[in-house]
Amino acid sequence: MSRLVDGKLALVTGAGSGIGREVCRVLAREGANVVAADQNIKTAQETVAFLEGTEHIALHINVEDRSSVETAFKDVVKQFSTPPTIIVNSAGIVRNTLLRKHDDSNFDDIINVNLKGTFLVTQTAV
Repeated sequence: MSRLVDGKLALVTGAGSGIGREVCRVLAREGANVVAADQNIKTAQETVAFLEGTEHIALHINVEDRSSVETAFKDVVKQFSTPPTIIVNSAGIVRNTLLRKHDDSNFDDIINVNLKGTFLVTQTAV
């Protein structure tokens, strides 16, 4: 039986935990080569350690920073000789604070990771 994404290269941001980690697990199970990208390289490495298959790497990425995103994509091409064909923007943060207690800094952090990060990764991918 053929697997859904056999042989495809997938880059997943936020791969160090939560939804990103589970997406990596499913993609690997379905035959993809996975780039587990996260700001915390240690947790990205932990994700890679339990994936099925062997063609997976952990990669540091700061999705808020264009230079970091571009470097990550260059590193992927250097490692695999091709850009990723699957992009999963799973990096995201929340602040467990009531809206009325959020300050500008909290708001900026959320927007920079959740919105700008998705924009930068997607723009670099295309």
